[in-house]
Amino acid sequence: MIITNCIAKIVVRIAQWLIPNRGIQAATYYPFIFMWPPENAKVDWRVFHEKVHYEQWKRYWIIGYVFVSLYYYMKYGYWNHPFEIEARERTAEFIKYKPNV
Repeated sequence: MIITNCIAKIVVRIAQWLIPNRGIQAATYYPFIFMWPPENAKVDWRVFHEKVHYEQWKRYWIIGYVFVSLYYYMKYGYWNHPFEIEARERTAEFIKYKPNV
């Protein structure tokens, strides 16, 4: 479920505070995708990127995802985080094969 209301604004702002200088405009916490500003929910590749994170949450289950993600973040940082790399690569493929994105 994609959320773009004031709750999304708060969640995204907290994510921006926790991971500064990354231009974060969305955060996925199973089963929700928070996007701020709301216009981001209309951008196909941004939604696709967050859906990759949604799948990762399901793959590792909630508790597993949190611990694995924190471990990767501490070890690799944000940009080299394996979950982010997977999301970026799959999003790039999505853009490559989807016209008008």
